[in-house]
Amino acid sequence: MFRFRRLNVQKSPAKNKTEILVILSGSTQFVDAACKYLLRKSCSPLQYAPKAGILCQGLGAEHPPDTRYGDVPQENTMNYATIKYCDIANGEGVRTSLFVSGCRRHCPNCFNAVAWDFGYGAPFTKEVRNEILESLAPGYINGLSLLGGEPFEPENQRELLPFIKNVKVLYPNKTIWCYTGNNLEHEIWQPGPGRCEVTDEFLQYIDVLVDGDFVQDQYDISLRFRGSSNQRIIDMNKTRAAGRVVLWQDDPIFADHKM
Repeated sequence: MFRFRRLNVQKSPAKNKTEILVILSGSTQFVDAACKYLLRKSCSPLQYAPKAGILCQGLGAEHPPDTRYGDVPQENTMNYATIKYCDIANGEGVRTSLFVSGCRRHCPNCFNAVAWDFGYGAPFTKEVRNEILESLAPGYINGLSLLGGEPFEPENQRELLPFIKNVKVLYPNKTIWCYTGNNLEHEIWQPGPGRCEVTDEFLQYIDVLVDGDFVQDQYDISLRFRGSSNQRIIDMNKTRAAGRVVLWQDDPIFADHKM
């Protein structure tokens, strides 16, 4: 059992909610373990920093689900096909990669056609979300990658949005990569198959976007982090700042995105 020093316990304006500031100190390993414990106790973290603390909302058994921070009810609308831990193929560094189910694009020779079916795999439950959050805690993990299937299917965006919000709250310095067959300018920024009512907010949490359909005729095994040369690796933080597409710059040794 962990021992916490609790400060600033006060009632929230919302009924039956209590806000508790939990201060943790000690090794990074201790803080990471304590965070995992709080997540299992249905505490919704609002802020987490190693060796600093966790601001928890509604600590205890009676707090209702809070969809702002990923604590959504168990009724799920999205399945996932698989999760790859310590993945080095789908984004920079060592990552956790979540492959969601459901894709209407159906690219010929898709590497993961089994995940076109929205019903394939298993439900993206709270327990699964927490396992992924735990996997991101070690310092050697660079971030989360979202693949599919198609993360930008509207159904999947709606389910993923509160989850990636939580990722950024817990791990603000870790990156989120997202793969989509949609073209950013024509099918995501503009009305298209990759756009819905949550898309603009969803994009705010993406650090790197790999866009474009897989095209067999442009397949190149030497490409880094993408399957065919028509696909782009877009630096979304620089793109937002510039107001136009800015491509991600790899380490100079891989400047052309090739091995």
